[in-house]
Amino acid sequence: MRLVITRLVVLVFLPAIMAAAAPPVAAKTAGQGGGAEWVTVAEESGFEATPSYDETLAWLDRLAESSPAVDLQEFGHSGQGRPLPLVVVSTEQAFEPELARATGKPLVLLQCGIHSGEISGKDATLILLRELLIEGRHPEILDHLILLVVPIYNVDGHERMGQSRINQDGPIRGMGFRTTARGQDLNRDYMKLDSEEARALVGSVVARWDPHLLMDLHTTDGADHRIEVSYSVSQGPLADEGVGAWSTALAQRVAERMEAAGRPVAPYVFGIDRKAPQDGFRGGFTAPRFSTSYMALRGRASILVEAHSLKPYETRVRSVHDYVEFVLAELAMDPGALVGACAAADRRVVEGMAADGDRPKIPLRLVRGDEPRPFVFRSYAFEVVDGEVGGEPYVVYSSEPLDIEAPLRDQVEVEVGLAPPRGYLIPSQYGELVRRLECHGLRLERLGEAVDVDVEMVRLDQVQVAEESYQGRHRVDLTEWTMEEHAARRFPAGTFWLPLDQPLARVAVHLLEPVAPDSFFAWGFLSSALERKEYFERYVMEPMAQQMLADDPALRQEFEQRITEDETFAGDPWARLEFFYRRTEHADPDWRLHPIARVAGGLPEGTVLEAIR
Repeated sequence: MRLVITRLVVLVFLPAIMAAAAPPVAAKTAGQGGGAEWVTVAEESGFEATPSYDETLAWLDRLAESSPAVDLQEFGHSGQGRPLPLVVVSTEQAFEPELARATGKPLVLLQCGIHSGEISGKDATLILLRELLIEGRHPEILDHLILLVVPIYNVDGHERMGQSRINQDGPIRGMGFRTTARGQDLNRDYMKLDSEEARALVGSVVARWDPHLLMDLHTTDGADHRIEVSYSVSQGPLADEGVGAWSTALAQRVAERMEAAGRPVAPYVFGIDRKAPQDGFRGGFTAPRFSTSYMALRGRASILVEAHSLKPYETRVRSVHDYVEFVLAELAMDPGALVGACAAADRRVVEGMAADGDRPKIPLRLVRGDEPRPFVFRSYAFEVVDGEVGGEPYVVYSSEPLDIEAPLRDQVEVEVGLAPPRGYLIPSQYGELVRRLECHGLRLERLGEAVDVDVEMVRLDQVQVAEESYQGRHRVDLTEWTMEEHAARRFPAGTFWLPLDQPLARVAVHLLEPVAPDSFFAWGFLSSALERKEYFERYVMEPMAQQMLADDPALRQEFEQRITEDETFAGDPWARLEFFYRRTEHADPDWRLHPIARVAGGLPEGTVLEAIR
């Protein structure tokens, strides 16, 4: 295996390098036909097999040797130490992010094998690369686009070969596993960045290259139906309005091309009741932990592509190949539209954060609306039969086509939105969070000296902590909270400052606001704020409470009213004493206080800031 190390570029000479660059280059063998040496393992096996990690890299290495438009790089290592491959395809040989951006072309990231048992995207992409670079097909694509290809994202799961996906038709040789060697699902890790793989992808590919479009290639489970490819695009409250409109229009054009090619497609939806599809379907949004919603927060376009697991493997590979090809062809017709939409999205975020007065609210929690729209589900005739072993009815499908008219609920509404502050102050002891913020591409500094700042702090009034782990963490749901304003709070030198006048501000808000579903708090990074460190003894607190009641008539009235109106409080002896303890100088004022401060009005003039070393 040979990974070609990325070319080193001296940035100060970048304009001169681009001006003196050779004209675009094409593959050495373009137009000469592929030949037997370029047949993929999937094709050679009649689509019974998919190439191993080593076989995939060997094939790509030969491709890089054969075409000057290809560079095979690595962007990090997996948990088990395997290099993570990245294929850069550019006729200008723009094999560095700065060079790629200087071309003005859209950058498209094709991500394969995030769930490595769902590997049709890899085989489809290898065939497409051969067509573009060896056979010289579709020259308009490489004339107008730069491709970034992650052929296998979850490389450790890819090498855990077996037949783990019982609901999937092949490949019978080479089906990988869904999660990493540590049991992490990489498609739940775009925000918290717990895995080595996610930190590498987000930090070294997404943040460095800043692709305009991500295509995340999967295989779905679920009901049987006639659809070969389901899709979902970045739209709705989390997406920029311009990028969302571009994505919706593109998806419609590609769907029309797929249908004309005889490959049925449909939006990615879920049945409300699999035994009664006529009852309707749901769709519409995912949390930012998933690839498509994460890219939406970054102001970029994304398309989730789901091949149908029950279709033969060759059908899945061919249909994904066609879908990707059609997307790239459509994008190549007007490449400037996407580049312009992404640039406008960045400007809107920065201008909104810099606005005087109230800044636009950022959607944090979303809910699916109740208003349905008509939907035709292209299914097969089915019957519900009794399960003799499991004891529960299940669905048996036939091969007879059946169209089911059913309501689809895919409209999304904002449940919780917050006007963002000017920035956040993060205590120096949370350096781990800062490193993850920097990995996303966010800009931070440190206070060079202690400063008093007017801030807002979130009081964590009521939470629910999950009993079972998810992604190796016990999630925390903030159900009730209070936004507390403080006159002035002193922050020592070394405190981290994250200003929100930057394009990725919405990513920062979703990570640092505890009510957000993929915040650091929600993932359990800050659960120690919920733990009480000091306690009172009843024999101390009881006489103290009696004295407080005697000395303060207003406090007595408040206490008696609480007992009258709150039966739970009245029947809880500890809560009754706690009522008084919280009003003493002995109570910890930071208990249940989210430790990251919101700075609504900005830092005081003259605040000394230093770069993070």
